[in-house]
Amino acid sequence: MAPAVFALGGAAFDEGLVSQRMTMRAVPYVFQAYAVDAPQAQVFQGLIMLPWAVKPILGLGSDLVPVMGFRKGPYMITATLLSIGAFTCIIGSTTSLSATVMCIMLIVLQFRTCDLLSEAQYATKIQEVPNAGPDLLSCLAERV
Repeated sequence: MAPAVFALGGAAFDEGLVSQRMTMRAVPYVFQAYAVDAPQAQVFQGLIMLPWAVKPILGLGSDLVPVMGFRKGPYMITATLLSIGAFTCIIGSTTSLSATVMCIMLIVLQFRTCDLLSEAQYATKIQEVPNAGPDLLSCLAERV
């Protein structure tokens, strides 16, 4: 399990902080640490990328079911807490391969949830003040 922790930690250090690219760069090393063969790795890779497919459901759900009047923040906080728990699970104990894949999937879910909901939020702000739209997008582009 130690190689998987070092792969995730090293990739996080390489990117400066946790990002979607970090997780996807680390996945092959995690599979290598568990000696996963190629066909099984493809199945696990599909599971890890599942949050990409549920983005429309996340967006619709957050709009239809506000939590205490808030449509985006509670979902972003929940996804982040799940992601922190997933990192803790991977780092803190020796987990099985399937548990590690589920944890990585939760981490990717957090990236996708926060990305989608923050994009929806600034799209709403652009609609409210159309003249500020280009400035806002320029600021966001510099962030990336």
